[in-house]
Amino acid sequence: MNRTPTPSDPPVLLVDDEPAWRGGQESLFSLAATWESAGRPFALACAVGGELERRARERGWPVRPFAPGGELSPRVCRCFTRWLDEIAPGVILYNTPKPVTAGLLASRWRRRPVRHVVARRVVFPLRDHRLSRWKYRQADHFIAISAAVAAALRDSGIPPAQITVVPEGLDVAAFDAVAPAHEEFPRRAGCTFGCLAALTREKGVDVLLDALARHRRRFPDSALRVAGTGAEAEALKRQAEALGLAESVRFLGFRSDVAAVVKCLDAVVLPSRAEGFGRAALLAMAAGLPVAAAATGGIPEVVVDGVTGWLCVPDDPDALAGLLNRLAGEPERARALGAAGRARLLERFTVVQMSEQTAACIDKLLAPAGGSGDNP
Repeated sequence: MNRTPTPSDPPVLLVDDEPAWRGGQESLFSLAATWESAGRPFALACAVGGELERRARERGWPVRPFAPGGELSPRVCRCFTRWLDEIAPGVILYNTPKPVTAGLLASRWRRRPVRHVVARRVVFPLRDHRLSRWKYRQADHFIAISAAVAAALRDSGIPPAQITVVPEGLDVAAFDAVAPAHEEFPRRAGCTFGCLAALTREKGVDVLLDALARHRRRFPDSALRVAGTGAEAEALKRQAEALGLAESVRFLGFRSDVAAVVKCLDAVVLPSRAEGFGRAALLAMAAGLPVAAAATGGIPEVVVDGVTGWLCVPDDPDALAGLLNRLAGEPERARALGAAGRARLLERFTVVQMSEQTAACIDKLLAPAGGSGDNP
């Protein structure tokens, strides 16, 4: 049972230096919102001018905006020094990796007894150079968003006792309150697939375009909506045009109303080559939609093959096209998969569960030696 937070608890400083709004930023925002409701003290340090800062200010949260810098940026170190004095956090929770070094150096210089917790969201191994090895040895604990991410941390030399798996969670009530964007995306003949991802190589959107071209030979009315931004955007648009998909694929760019978009889809596709968790699957599950995904990283921990969606090997357009064919050709089964996904989300992947598990991890770190951190 989690300890009930009190106003005298040392706040947690949440740190994120990513100006873009992606799954990690959405997750941190949801965590903070839930902690606010529970009365758990926190402060947020985030990239100046980014979407996370904008949304946090709308909520009236204590925000410390800063300009992101390199790992050894003196400017970022000075920011941490100031925050340590002003906030006196008991824990610094790093949602992105670069600020970790500055936070460690500042706390040593100020001799502050603060715990350093690193949230890890990717399945890539930790970088193997001197600075990386030093900073991760100094971290007190790691929160991995999936067992796959935890395995990558262990393979990089992090002791298992320093790793806690806390799956991502979704604010289902907030999702349910959003109206579908049917004016922009009216109902149409054929299956409308959605891909919600950063447009980078590891997300595999190029694989999805190849798969869609194959799929449309059997189901010519199918279409795709891609929500996200990234370095591969222009190359993907050129690929879609070369495949004859210019009329059937819409690149939506960044969407602040992604829930409204998801509610206008028939299925969600995660074609990733590498994926720490697959937060887009949670949006699909909340909407009662089936998921077609590559069985890589943490995705199989979220999407149960044949129960809440279908999985295939990664980086295989033919295999992915086969899943699209099943979704379009078996609508009743697809609806059953979507309903099962909604039930699984409510059972395992809510924002309340995520926030409580994160809080329990932090309380354990702050508990006196031999204490549990729980209420008697």
